[in-house]
Amino acid sequence: MKGVWVDVVKRDAGEFYKVNVGRGAHGKVQHILWIAKPLLYEDEKGNKRVDIVGVDRRIVKTEKGNFVLRREQGWITYDIGWECGYRGSSSFEILTPLPEDSIVLKYDIYHSERGSLGISTFALVSTRLDRIAVSLKRSGRLYGKPAKTVREYYVEEGEVKERDIPEACMDEELAELLVDEKEVGT
Repeated sequence: MKGVWVDVVKRDAGEFYKVNVGRGAHGKVQHILWIAKPLLYEDEKGNKRVDIVGVDRRIVKTEKGNFVLRREQGWITYDIGWECGYRGSSSFEILTPLPEDSIVLKYDIYHSERGSLGISTFALVSTRLDRIAVSLKRSGRLYGKPAKTVREYYVEEGEVKERDIPEACMDEELAELLVDEKEVGT
């Protein structure tokens, strides 16, 4: 989620910035993600924008249950998921064990008002791990696209990247991702 438009909320205490995450039935917003001001930048037209996915970004859940994206050294936020096929759905399973302080903010995108044209499931994952493996599945009319895969999300040169792990080498690479204890922090 790069270059996402930010809504400005003006109150007596000042300006606050938010992004609506997820689009449920009839366009209902599933989560509001409040944005810390240092993460904002302006585009060429003067609109406020934010890169939610990236290095040194952490999603924190407040005591009242609000989600706040702020800059924090050593944390990475990933956007995981896969778009579903026509009139289908998608799902994911995080294969890499996450530390307890990680946050997984799951959200859906309805492709029509009630989801009859498909419901894609995604998540914002905020963790200290620099690599995570995710099993992705989707259904519906896929028009030749794969129905399942295992995708690795990783950091390279300060950027969050992703790649599909081919089935031929899946066992070796998955074993490496799932067993590497120094990354899990144990």
